[in-house]
Amino acid sequence: MTSSRWNGNWGRRVWLKVTTGLVLGWLVTFLGHPRLVRAQTFSDREVTSYARAVLAIETIRRVALREVRNLLKRQDLPAILCTQVDRIQQLSPPVRRVVLGYCRQSKTLVEGNGLSAREFNRITLTQERDPHLRQRIQAVLLRLMAKSPP
Repeated sequence: MTSSRWNGNWGRRVWLKVTTGLVLGWLVTFLGHPRLVRAQTFSDREVTSYARAVLAIETIRRVALREVRNLLKRQDLPAILCTQVDRIQQLSPPVRRVVLGYCRQSKTLVEGNGLSAREFNRITLTQERDPHLRQRIQAVLLRLMAKSPP
């Protein structure tokens, strides 16, 4: 993307909405998710920790996705949950190494930002059906992204 597209908030918001949707969708796919999500309120600390984790994971997600696509020689990828050990074991050794590395690194990044995988997943699922929470997360993501260049 050219730098001129990043000059205004509009460009950042469009990028953020697209990226957030892709990132959150892929993270749920890889980290797994709890069976039941109850209505919840999350603190500002939890929302900020979540947003920081999402941004940190995005870098390794892109690398892992590119590596898996190159190894499989295709663009469409099957949905894989980090919690699906049997399914991961069915992958070829090179793909399995990439997926397991992504899972380990994601968990480390989530925990390094003060959340457990369970808390992270709970926030992910809640924001899918709670527009207010999604807006809070997007606002924090915008703030964090404004502090560091894309």
